[in-house]
Amino acid sequence: MREVGWKVISVDWDENLNPDIVEDVNEFHYKGKKPDLLWMSPTCTEFAREFMPWCSTGLDPDLTLLLSCIRLVKEIKPKYWVLENVKGAIKWFKPFLGNYRLCVSPFYFWGFFPDIGKVNKKGWINKSSLSSNNDKLRGSIPYTLSRAFGKAVEFNINPLPLKNLGVPASLR
Repeated sequence: MREVGWKVISVDWDENLNPDIVEDVNEFHYKGKKPDLLWMSPTCTEFAREFMPWCSTGLDPDLTLLLSCIRLVKEIKPKYWVLENVKGAIKWFKPFLGNYRLCVSPFYFWGFFPDIGKVNKKGWINKSSLSSNNDKLRGSIPYTLSRAFGKAVEFNINPLPLKNLGVPASLR
């Protein structure tokens, strides 16, 4: 998003990820201009683990980050918001967020956001082949996917006038 001129504020507790703000999201309270888009990707490790029978511990995943994300949506009241996670999170997120709104495998999305259209998956990394030691790469969102959300939000905030869409004047 930064590459196309968006003002992005990233928040993470892990300073190795180079966030703009190093803080636990559970303690974070945003004070600033209402954003057009709030993107949240809480850690998926426990949801993925409990979804896979060969890895499951039988323990319920910690929902603290999910609840903090919901709190942030209520506090910030962004125009659009996206909460991204994995298939294994569906069971745990549904009581709080309902059904997911979009799946662009292996990514599942809840929230309030415009239609992003078809996403080009060319060049995407197969995340299932990544070691659990590679959190940064496993947790990354492909550029084409994040850009699709960005374009959809941009279009819905500043739609093209009908005259630029080839619509005859009589129908405008």
